[in-house]
Amino acid sequence: MKREIRILFLEDLVPDVIRAENELRNAGLSVQTHRADTREAFMEGLEHSPDVILSDHGLPDFDGLTALELARERCPDVPFIFVTNALSREMEVEK
Repeated sequence: MKREIRILFLEDLVPDVIRAENELRNAGLSVQTHRADTREAFMEGLEHSPDVILSDHGLPDFDGLTALELARERCPDVPFIFVTNALSREMEVEK
């Protein structure tokens, strides 16, 4: 039996999460997801011991860089991956 991968999505657009979930499942992965779109919901999601965090960069009331800092403090061993179309060219080069 496959172990489910617990994913914390920081994303304000539900269709983007659904699309990602579908792609992961189509790739044969078993996933359990928790979506957060605010700081409070993100902090709650961290309590669910995610295996990986997939994060949008910019949300209306919260941002991915702040979420990255919080995740590094609370669960430094959990991979944090930005999944976004909003990154500027300068930011891509910085990383």
